[in-house]
Amino acid sequence: MLLQIFAEYFAPNKDFYSVPGSDKFNAYFNAVNTARDEMFRQQQLFAEATKWSSQDLAELVNNPKPGITNMMICSLIFLMGNYAVIKDAVYCVDFSERIPNCVALYLLLIAQKQPADKRTQIIDAGDGTDKKPLTDALEGLHVCDPSWNYKVW
Repeated sequence: MLLQIFAEYFAPNKDFYSVPGSDKFNAYFNAVNTARDEMFRQQQLFAEATKWSSQDLAELVNNPKPGITNMMICSLIFLMGNYAVIKDAVYCVDFSERIPNCVALYLLLIAQKQPADKRTQIIDAGDGTDKKPLTDALEGLHVCDPSWNYKVW
């Protein structure tokens, strides 16, 4: 399942990471690395979102399989974002202060499945939520797709 998620959502977006040192490359890998850290810090959310235990994650990280482990980690990040976002008339986001980069990567990747002129997302980060972490994460990734439009409220 994890490799299928990677193949469907990450692999088609090679232009995000194909030019090392580019703005897109830096923004993308900054978000992935920060999201990976969020995943490790939020073990309860990780378990709920992925159905993996912290021991499973530790095993994956401590015994990496070349070419596979990073794809699986990206897919686990995607699952964290998926867990935190509910699409209705707007995208309702939970945990945006705790896993903003997981959420931002998820929103960017699902936007890529839409035609460029339909990549608009209205995002409800929740009442009483500090929207800055999510907004910062989204703004950091915007360079990957300038046609991606979002509004956080």
